[in-house]
Amino acid sequence: MPHQVPKIDFVGVSTYYSAVEHWGLVLFAEWAVFVNETDQKGLRHSWNVYDHEIAHFFFGNLVSIKWWNYYWIKEGMANHINHMFSDLYNPKLHLSDHWLADLNLKFKAKEVKYDAAVVQPQKVPYDIHSWFNDSYSMIYEKSTALIRMLHHYLLKKNPQKDLFVKALKVFLKRHQFGVVDDKDFWKVFSDVSGEDIEAMMTGWVTQKGFPIVEVKLTEDKEIRKLNLTQKRFLVDKESDPDHTLWDIPIEFYHWNANCTKACKEKPQNSRLKNSTMTIPVVKNVKNALSSFPIFNSNQYGYYIVKYDKNLFSKIVRVFPNLDVKDKIMILSDTSYLVQAGEYNTHQFLDLLSNCVKETDDLVLDVITKTVKTVQKWLIQ
Repeated sequence: MPHQVPKIDFVGVSTYYSAVEHWGLVLFAEWAVFVNETDQKGLRHSWNVYDHEIAHFFFGNLVSIKWWNYYWIKEGMANHINHMFSDLYNPKLHLSDHWLADLNLKFKAKEVKYDAAVVQPQKVPYDIHSWFNDSYSMIYEKSTALIRMLHHYLLKKNPQKDLFVKALKVFLKRHQFGVVDDKDFWKVFSDVSGEDIEAMMTGWVTQKGFPIVEVKLTEDKEIRKLNLTQKRFLVDKESDPDHTLWDIPIEFYHWNANCTKACKEKPQNSRLKNSTMTIPVVKNVKNALSSFPIFNSNQYGYYIVKYDKNLFSKIVRVFPNLDVKDKIMILSDTSYLVQAGEYNTHQFLDLLSNCVKETDDLVLDVITKTVKTVQKWLIQ
C-alpha cells in the first residue's frame, strides 16, 4: 500500500549507536550511512538497519502496538520484511544465511540462558527497563524466526497465493492509524488462511524455550514409518514439569543416498501437535528405500532435530553435499544436543570429520564457533 508520508529524510548522527525512525525522518549512526562498498559485513549491517527502520514506517508507525507486551510484533515484522527484501533485491549479501547462523549460535543460546518467553507482561516502567537490559535481543530474533516459520507454512499451504503477504496487506489496511495486540495480529492470518492461526502460534510466543523433534525411522520390507516425538529442549532435564508442547509445522525431504550434490525430492509437510506422531513415507518417492529424510530444511521451523543413530550417521556422510543453510542447522543442532546430553561427543566429532573439505566462509565460521561452544561446555 502507498506510504502516507510524501518523503523520507535520512540523517547520519555521530553520537547514535544504531538508528531510530520517526514520521518522515530516520536517524542513523554514521557507521550505517557511510560504508565501504567492498566491506560485505558493513554492507550487511547497513542493509539491516536501513530496511528495518523503513519497515517500521508500516509496522510500528502506521500500525502501532497497544502496549510493550506486543513489542515483538513490530520488531519481528520489521526484521522479517528486511530479510525478504534482502533475499529478493540483494541476494549476494546472503543476509538471511548470516542471520540464521546468528540465530543458532547467539540467540538460541541466550534464550536458554534467560529462559524467557516472547510475550512478557510489562506493567510498570521498571519492567520495561529490565526487559531491555536482559532478553530483548533474543525476543527480537525469536519473533522474527516465528514470523518466518508462519510465512513458510502459509506459503506451503497455497504456493500459488502468498497468503502471508495477502494477510499483511489486510492487516495494514484494517488497522492503519490504530493500535493492535497479538489477537488482532493472529486474527488477520486466520481470516485470510481459513485456519485458526492464533491456536497454532500462541504457544510459540507465550511459552518459554523451544522444542526438540526426535526422528526415528522404522522399516519393514517396503513399509517405512517416521516416528516423531517432541519435547522441550533443556540442559537441566528436571526443570520442565509441565511437559511443554508446541504446534509444530513439520517439513522434511528425502535425500537420495546416490546423490553427490544437493538433490531434494519433493518435501512432505505435516503438523506435530501432540507429543508423538507417526508419518508413513510416501510410496511415490523416487528410490524410497535408498533415501532418508532430512528435516527442517532451510530451518524454517523453530526447533532442533534429533535423529536416531542410524539416520544421523547417514546425514554425516552426505553433509558435504548439503546446502549452506542445512549445514548451519545440522552443525548448530548437533552442538546443542551434545550440551543437553542428547548426543555424545563422538557424534559431534564424526560430523566435524566430514567437514575437512568445507570451503564456504560462513559454514567454516559456524564450525569454529560450535567447536568453541562444545569445548567450553566440556571443561565446565
